[in-house]
Amino acid sequence: MVGLAVDSSRTLRVRRSDDGGVTFGPEVTITSVQITRDPAASSRCGRQALKGNIRTFELPAIAVDRSVGPTKGSVYVVYQSDPDGDGPDISDVFFTRSADGGLTGSQPIRVNDDETITDQWMPFVGVTREGTIYLAWGDNRSPLKTERFHGGRPDPDVFFAKVFMPRLERK
Repeated sequence: MVGLAVDSSRTLRVRRSDDGGVTFGPEVTITSVQITRDPAASSRCGRQALKGNIRTFELPAIAVDRSVGPTKGSVYVVYQSDPDGDGPDISDVFFTRSADGGLTGSQPIRVNDDETITDQWMPFVGVTREGTIYLAWGDNRSPLKTERFHGGRPDPDVFFAKVFMPRLERK
């Protein structure tokens, strides 16, 4: 069992339990998460928001590989973060993994492949019984989408999905 949390300092941490949650090992820091917030949109919405008045928060998602393959026990985490601080790109999606069941974490990598300053947010991760990793996230790249929510903001394109196959090196 692995627990995941983002604390008040915006640090993403995991803790592992080998006894069904009765006790937990030490916290392992995965990464620091930078706030994803467009000041103008946040002011209009009255809380944290991205461009297009998309309300959001940096909530990570976690999946544990329970396959029978060589990646069994790996822990996968996805999250949104501001990649360039005060720069024009406000939110991208990042992936990190632990090949040792949550004892250590890999260097995070950006998974959305656009070279734009549009936002990606609310990522999800899942892993199949065969060990294939699936990622999905909201993405607001296309200016051609005209459908609207009841509040009038543009609908995101779709939730982009990606089969993700990072190089998996066992320790």
